[in-house]
Amino acid sequence: MSIMNGVALRMKKGTALSSAAACCAVVLALAGAAPALAEPATAEGARKLTETFQSYIGPVPFEKGFITIAPKDDGYDVTLSFDGSKLDEAKGKGVAEVLRMNPYVVRLTPQSDGNWVVKSGPAPIAMAWSRVWKESPETGSFNFAACASQGMFVPKLMSFATLTVGCDGGAATVRNHDADIDLSTGKFGFMTSSEPDANDGVDVKFESQLQGLKGKVQDKKDTQFPVSFDLAGGQQTFSATGMRFAAIYDLAAFLREHPSKGQIVLAQDDLKTKLRAALPLWQEVSSTSQIEDLVVTLPFGQVKLGKARQAYGLTGLVKQGYYSDALNYSGLVIPEVVVPEWARSLVPAEANYATKLSLNGLDGMADVLIRGVDATQDPPFSKTMAVALMTRLLDGDLNYKIDFNVAAPAYTLKGNGSAAVNPEPTASLAVAATGFDAVVEGLSKANVEDARKAVFFLSFVKGLAKEEGNGQLVWNVSYDIVTHSVKVNDQVFRLPQPD
Repeated sequence: MSIMNGVALRMKKGTALSSAAACCAVVLALAGAAPALAEPATAEGARKLTETFQSYIGPVPFEKGFITIAPKDDGYDVTLSFDGSKLDEAKGKGVAEVLRMNPYVVRLTPQSDGNWVVKSGPAPIAMAWSRVWKESPETGSFNFAACASQGMFVPKLMSFATLTVGCDGGAATVRNHDADIDLSTGKFGFMTSSEPDANDGVDVKFESQLQGLKGKVQDKKDTQFPVSFDLAGGQQTFSATGMRFAAIYDLAAFLREHPSKGQIVLAQDDLKTKLRAALPLWQEVSSTSQIEDLVVTLPFGQVKLGKARQAYGLTGLVKQGYYSDALNYSGLVIPEVVVPEWARSLVPAEANYATKLSLNGLDGMADVLIRGVDATQDPPFSKTMAVALMTRLLDGDLNYKIDFNVAAPAYTLKGNGSAAVNPEPTASLAVAATGFDAVVEGLSKANVEDARKAVFFLSFVKGLAKEEGNGQLVWNVSYDIVTHSVKVNDQVFRLPQPD
């Protein structure tokens, strides 16, 4: 479902809200294939919408009653529900493995300009299941209150111009042989918007927010070991540029119409054409997620985390591609009872890192892959094509960078490094540390074999360092492929020659 719109790309899997909202997103996206007319809804219009949806997702959801479409005033009510006992796979299993979702209605109203207004709720979303797990029964449920949506779907974009979705809160329970799990949330929801770009793509923005999450896990095998947590809140932002929604939907429809390998073999030229039209899928996507004030309560104390933030970026199959990732946290507190006295000053209260992998020519590699694949052959890729891909990879200016910073009561550690393939393989790393002696001293107090080994290694590492002001030690490390050696500051270490 994630390819259907920017909303569903970053929704959490496994929740009732995400399942319903993802279904709504698919239904609305597919509605773009049918004409929107500002006139009273009709049974014939509902039938045409149903046929359009079936061409993408097949007839089963409609035959089983999981999706129904009916005219209502000037729009169409799309009712989403689920009953796993109706599936053929469930026959003979009774209620051993059954998932059910209560009906949830989404109203689609066509506009004179060809767009569709979407509106739902406020209404509850509930899901429950029962199954046999580890030869014991398990039951569970999700219940979300007053879930509502309001937005505008634009067929020309095959996406939402605007969409707001939210619930007033929710609760979830799981009961099985091993544990009882209870969760509850405050208000949560998301907003998304999209607009056309200059290259027949769509730019999408997404923001979500969670106002509190609480939970408790009771281990039934050890009743003295309950675990609970309390999260003050969380946010997420997501953006994508140049999304090729129309071409992606077209590709999905093609695969639906050609479900077997034999059919794909006969139509593989058409498939390649549609693949090229869909590339690069998107230009660039980026996401940032953050949580605040997490407290995990254990029988022996509380683990606290003030803030944690994760971010990533990823290009599509473009000429200058990259993947980046970053993580930082602060305010980490661990109960003293679980940390030996000698190690308490060594636990990082905060840390961060950022990495980036860059590679040029992803568009060319995709072209080689599409041109070279032949579904009539087994395997469908020739050795010549594999060589061509490897050649483009090595010529693609592959490089990697990393930055990091760690801070604990006893020490700080920071550094940055890089590696590249062209014009020849190189790698370097610069590290600076303070409080090095305090680390060695703390480890020396530990009556642990691994700690003693670490003291020996750190003593060797310190001997390679350059001393700078304020007790700071510095290591500048580089690799030389010609001599197959590693240089640490002014000292050179030749590596064993490869066989």
